[in-house]
Amino acid sequence: MDKHKRHLAIRKIVATTSIGSQEELVRALKHHGIRITQATLSRDLKNIGILRVPTRDGVQYTLPGEPVESELRSIVAREVLAVKSNELLIVINTFPGRAQGVARFLDSQQDPEILGTVAGDDTVIVLPRSVKRIKRSFKNIEEHFTL
Repeated sequence: MDKHKRHLAIRKIVATTSIGSQEELVRALKHHGIRITQATLSRDLKNIGILRVPTRDGVQYTLPGEPVESELRSIVAREVLAVKSNELLIVINTFPGRAQGVARFLDSQQDPEILGTVAGDDTVIVLPRSVKRIKRSFKNIEEHFTL
């Protein structure tokens, strides 16, 4: 199956079914006749921009643009435990398993002060566009996560 058709199938499943893990999504795709590896699925989710966010029913995948921006900001803000910086980098500590969603949210904001993010399990490293403006970058990030 080509990439375009696979992406359409993933979007349809995520839009119509509560999916909380990649394993569930692999099974749902298999049910629709699509065999996919976890590595390919992971790349597809990133390319599509699908986020894994906490909901009332547990953590679930959601299509980009589904939640209202303020609702998504509120959800992501609850995942952040601390925002720290030195003269070079900004570090965001999150609950375990939440760093990638926080990084994806920051990347989606297209903040001109942020060059990029790198996410682990519970830590996001934010690369500021300029170390000379690290204080401004830090302030912008804190504003993103203020409830």
